[in-house]
Amino acid sequence: GVMNAGGLGGNTPGKVLEDQGGFGSVFCSNVAGHVALLDGLVEAGKLSRTAIYAGSEAARGLPVMGYPRPRIVTGSVDKFQSICICDGSFFADSRDAKTMYAHTKYVGALWMGSASRQYPQHRMIAVSPGATSGTNSAAHMGPVVQFVQKTLLFPLLKLLGNAHGVEMGARRYVDAILDEGTYQSGHFYASDGPNKMTGGVVDQMKLLDDFGKEDYQDNANAAIHSFL
Repeated sequence: GVMNAGGLGGNTPGKVLEDQGGFGSVFCSNVAGHVALLDGLVEAGKLSRTAIYAGSEAARGLPVMGYPRPRIVTGSVDKFQSICICDGSFFADSRDAKTMYAHTKYVGALWMGSASRQYPQHRMIAVSPGATSGTNSAAHMGPVVQFVQKTLLFPLLKLLGNAHGVEMGARRYVDAILDEGTYQSGHFYASDGPNKMTGGVVDQMKLLDDFGKEDYQDNANAAIHSFL
C-alpha cells in the first residue's frame, strides 16, 4: 500500500486538533493518519508485503525551496512530541508551514525506520515522489499560493530540469515496491542531491545520517503513539 496523503496544513498549519489526539494540523495529515492506518491494517492482516510512505526531500532540508534542514540535538521522545503537536513548543513561529512540513516529513521517515523493526514481516519504505507537477498539494492553501504553485512554480522548475510529471513520481513508488534488492526496508529514498527534486534516488542516510539512527527512529515512533 502507498500512504500518499499530506500537504502543508492549509492556512493554519500550527492549529492543534484536539479531536484528533492533539496533533498539529500539518502533522496529522502527513504522519499521524498514516501511522493509525498502518497499525490497523497490520493488526487486521490486511497489509500486503510492502508499505510505502510518501516522503519528501524537505525532510533532509531543501534550501532552494526554503525548507530548512531539521536539526534535532537529542532525538528524545519529548523532542519528537513537541514536533508532533506543532504548537510552538518546538517551532519559533507556529505559522511557518515550511519549517513544520520539513520536520514533520523528517519524523515520518524516522517512523518508517522503526516500523520496519516493529513489523519485520513487511517491507516499510519511505520514498519521495520528488517535485511532481499535476498534484493537489496546495489544494488547502489560499488562492494566491495555489496560483503561484500551479502556474509559475512548477512550470519554472520543469524548465530548469528540477521537477517531473505525475508518471515519474508514481514510478518511484512502483520501483520501491518491485525492486526488493535495491530498496531496503526501513530506509528513506529521495533525490540524490541537497537541492535536487527529480532524477535518480539514493538512500537519504548519505545526506543526513539521522535517518539511520535507530534510537531516533524508535523515539519518533514512541512520540507519535503517545498521542494515538
